[in-house]
Parts: sequence; C-alpha cells; structure tokens
Amino acid sequence: MRNETGDLVGRLRHASRSMVRDLGLLGGGRGEDAAPGLPITTCHALIELGAHPNRTVGELAAALRIDKSNASRTAATLIRDGLVETAPALDRRRRCLSLTPTGRQQLQCLHDRVDRQVAAALEHLDPAERQAAARGVALYAKALGRLRRVGDVQIGLVRAADDAALLQIIADASSEFGFGACFTAAVRAPSSEFAAPRAAYFVARRADRVVGGAGFVPRATDGASDAAVCELRQMYLARDARGGGLGRRLLHTCLAAARDLGYRTCYLETHDAMTAAHGLYERCGFRRACPRGDGSAGRGCDTYYELDLQAGATGPTG
Repeated sequence: MRNETGDLVGRLRHASRSMVRDLGLLGGGRGEDAAPGLPITTCHALIELGAHPNRTVGELAAALRIDKSNASRTAATLIRDGLVETAPALDRRRRCLSLTPTGRQQLQCLHDRVDRQVAAALEHLDPAERQAAARGVALYAKALGRLRRVGDVQIGLVRAADDAALLQIIADASSEFGFGACFTAAVRAPSSEFAAPRAAYFVARRADRVVGGAGFVPRATDGASDAAVCELRQMYLARDARGGGLGRRLLHTCLAAARDLGYRTCYLETHDAMTAAHGLYERCGFRRACPRGDGSAGRGCDTYYELDLQAGATGPTG
C-alpha cells in the first residue's frame, strides 16, 4: 500500500509540475489565468470580483487564500489602473470593491483567451478523456481544499479549559438537528465525563480555537462495565470544520486509543437525523447494531452501530 501511495504521489506531483510549466506560471508570476501585462494574482482578483462583486479586501483575501496585506496591494493596483472602484459597505467603516466598466471589459478578454486555450488543449483528448480530465482536476482541487481546511488542526487530549467551547458546539448541534431536551440534559463537560479509567476525550484545535471533539468510555451494561466494549460519545464538529476529513481523523484517533487500552468492540448510539455521521461510521467499518442496555433511552438516541476493533478499520486517509 505504501509503494502504491508513493507512486500515486509521484505521479500527481509530476503532473502538477508539468501543468505549472505548460501554463507559463514560472514566467514571472504570469500564466494560464493571467492577462497580458497583469500578474496572475491580479487576474484572479478580477475573476473573483467579477463573480462576487462588492467584496471587501478581507473577503477578497479569504477567497484568494492570500494574506490581507497582499490583497490590499492587489486591490490598490487594480484601483490605480482603473479596473476596480470602491464604494461604502453597509458597515461604513469598510469599503467594497467592484469592477469598473474597463475592469469588466478586461475580465471578458481574459475569459475569452483562457477559454480558447483550454478548449484547444481538450481537442487533443477524446470525449471520455475530457470528462476524466475534468473530473480528476476537480477531485484534486477538492482534496487540496479539504487539506487547507483541516491541515492546520491539531488533535490532543481534552483540558478543563476546553469544556465551554465543546459544550457550545454540542448545543449548536442539538439545535441544528432538533435533539430533544432529554439529550441536552444528559450532556456533561467532557473533561469530567471522560476522566474515568480506560476513557479518553480528544479535542481538535485550530490555532487557539476548539473546533470539535470525540471520546470513548467503558460501556456499562445492566450497571456493570464490560471490559471488552467501549462506547464512542460526544463526537461533534463546528459547522465550519466539517467536510474536510477532520471527523475521520478524530474517529480514528479514538479507535486507535481504544485498541491500545484493550477494547475489542466500539459501540455508539446516534440519531437518525445525523446522516453524514452515519456515512462516516459505515465507511470506517461500523455496522448497524441493536441497542446495548438502556443508555439510549436517556439520551434520545435511535440508531446504533458497532465496530470489531480487532478486525481493523480504514485509516484516516482511507
């Protein structure tokens, strides 16, 4: 598997280098999405403002994935060249950027030129290859976007200082998915709920902000702890931390720790409304199960899963 992954990485890197060179991106910051005489960052700013007018400098920086000072310099250049103008935002302390008629004309010339270039390249592929190329580039861009969203997230054990942020994330999920009062009443602060022996709770942090967490405890059945079974609990992510693979990372951090502690089975109780979570559990090897004991009654759960920890599970990038 490692050799196969390494080969795939090498092929993608080689293809990316070839694209960069063929698009002319090594020629002083200009390339496929650049108009004659304009740096590529400036052209991407034109494209962004054409698609989303009235953006502030901060919003433009976020869209282009550049720092605000770079976006500010780019905007100043566009304003100086008569391609962009400013207007007061709803909040009059900020100013919005929009294209001038000259800017819109420049943008249309840019689109026409690049469309011709891409169409000419596609002529060298048959119809099936064209669809494969479009899908492949889109998937790779999607993967890079996911990496950007979660690549700077660190996962570590919970601290008491994390409780307030975690409880807010759980409360937000309760409101979003329509959980009942019985669910909210059953939630306890993770730093205390997961302080028992053979329990653990892991927190995902981006910089100094808590964006999610998940943990496990020994599963109690009929009042007695089952040494072979742990229960996954309180796995939640903030809305802006979803969709990038962080849930999988958190889940597999919990499963690896549970295996190290000698558990043979991981059990969980969830809610029918959490369809995205169901998909994650099933992709990672969980199977639908019957409820164990009466714990679900106190939390309003209606869907149950189990995973054989000894059989293994798909890794975080699987």
